[in-house]
This record gives sequence, structure tokens and C-alpha cells, in this order.
Amino acid sequence: MHVHALDGLYASCEKRGVRRVIHVSAVGVEDANTLFARTKREADQKLMQRDLDWTILRPAVVIGEGSYGGTSALRAMAAMPFLLPVIGDGGTEMDFIHIDDLARAIVEIIENGGACRRILEPASKDRLSYREALQACRQWLGLPPVPVVMVPSGLTRVIARIGDFTNLGPLNSTALSQFNTRLTGDAEGFERATRIIPRGLQETFKGRPASTQDLWHARLYLLRPLVRLALIGLWLASGLLGLVAGPDQYDRILTVLALKPESASLLVVALSVMDILIAIALVFGWRLRELAMVQFVIVLGYTGILTAFSPSLWADPLGPILKNIPILALILVHRVLEQER
Repeated sequence: MHVHALDGLYASCEKRGVRRVIHVSAVGVEDANTLFARTKREADQKLMQRDLDWTILRPAVVIGEGSYGGTSALRAMAAMPFLLPVIGDGGTEMDFIHIDDLARAIVEIIENGGACRRILEPASKDRLSYREALQACRQWLGLPPVPVVMVPSGLTRVIARIGDFTNLGPLNSTALSQFNTRLTGDAEGFERATRIIPRGLQETFKGRPASTQDLWHARLYLLRPLVRLALIGLWLASGLLGLVAGPDQYDRILTVLALKPESASLLVVALSVMDILIAIALVFGWRLRELAMVQFVIVLGYTGILTAFSPSLWADPLGPILKNIPILALILVHRVLEQER
């Protein structure tokens, strides 16, 4: 998408005489060596080689009314309970720009024909350290100050590797590598080229107080991987326990479903394997929204069958069926959290 799709688009611009092209890239792509940065950089270079009146924008951290990706992670870390974790010493410098100001700059460049065949790095002059940005986010969310805890780089790399493997977020190796490169732009050069003075993080916060939805999103962003981990643990434990259960453990199934011992054993193994496969699919993030509905139907099916054959289980003090109600609710929450757009 970064290279071939855009190069095809710009080739069509050349062919059809569309001279003016404004390409939004990303800050720091000339320094990082991630696949994300390399493909972004290659797209920039291919555009610069074409006979077009191009302008390449490499904005700093883009902020706005909502949040996505890096800005969501920033808010989420700021909303941590009891402590404020910072990567390294928290001194990484960051520039920000409001998305509306970036859009205004694009319109300005189109209408006035400025910045032709130039690379601009849109940013505000409100430069903050990572620690300062987190503290500003926390204050904006209306949360009390908490101690700052420095997370060693080795530990962050381990967490990032886990994020790579599980796609759980909020950190992975690509995001960490991008974080460790340059996150600052050229505010003065951008202002001279567009005559726009963009808002930074603190000015944006002053202009729009945090809402309940902002606080919910920040906290749910952190709970999202925990919800998935809980479901992985549930299905994996259920499957493994079913496989290692002895014949005496099938007595309840024999009684409830009126099955022969051999049939009960095969049913338990089949259901256990299915549970383990669901856990594996959750680990690898396979079709999570569809998988959530599969989980919901299976748990609802278990509940319905046991209710039909043994309604007295609802009165069991250990609640073997009653526990399915919060499990069903958790599955629905998981499905909602996995739909980002």
C-alpha cells in the first residue's frame, strides 16, 4: 500500500496531466529502519523522481478530537492507575500538530501553489518531552498526579516482542523503533511555507476539555488486551482440563445428556479441542469480531443445553451455569473493543 499503490496513483497523475500532488508521509522515516519507515521512505523517493509538482508533508504526532494509534497509546499510558510509566528516562522530545491545522496547511498549499517540490515537517513550537506529554494528558483527563516510573529499555523490548506475537498492543517492535527515532518536526519552516501557526498538545487541551468518552477510551485501551487475555485463559484452561479429565469426570455429562461412556468421552475430547482452537485463534488475533460471535454462540449453546437437561444447575452454589452470564457479557465487550473503525 505504501509503495505500489501510491506509485501507481502518481504514475496516473503524470499520464493524465495532474501536476499538483501533496503526499502525507511521516516524521522520522529517513532515520528508522522498520518496514513501516522503509516503505514510507521509498514512496517519498519514488514521488520525488517523478515529473510532478509535489509537496511531501512529514507531520509530527498528529492530534485531534479523537485519537488513534500512537495518540491512543499516549492517552492510555497517561490514564494508568497508581503510576505513570515512561520509556527510558522519559526525555524523548515530541512535537505535535492538530489535525485541523494540518488540513488547513494542505488547503493553503493547494490554493497558493507554495512549497512546490519541497519536504515540510508540520509541527507546532510547543515541544514537550515524553514525560511532559504524559503528564499533560493525565491532567487533561482530570486524573490526580501519580509517581513516575522509568521502564528499562530491555523490558520495553520484551513487551514489544509480546505485542508482535499476540497483536495485543499497545506496544510492538515497530512502534518502539519509531518512538526511538526522531519525533520532532520543523515548526519554523512549516510556518514560513504555509503561514499557519499550528496548535500543539497543551493548546489543544486548553481549547477542548476532556469528556467522559475520552476517559473511557483511555482506560478501555489498556483493558482491551486484558479482556482478550482473560478469554484466552478461559478457553485454553477449559480445553486442557477437558483433555486430562478422567472418566469419573464425565459422570455429570452422562447424567445430564443420557450418553454412553464412549460417546461422552468423544464429546468431551471434541469440545476440548474446539476450546483450544478458539484460544489459539485469539492468541493470533484471527478474525476477532467474527470469533467473538462464535464464542458467544458456543457459550450460549452450552448454557441452553445444560438448562434444558438439568435446570437445577442454576441453583448450584458454585454457579457452573450462572458464571456464563458475565462470560457472555465479556465476550460482547471484547467484540466491541476490537472494532476500531
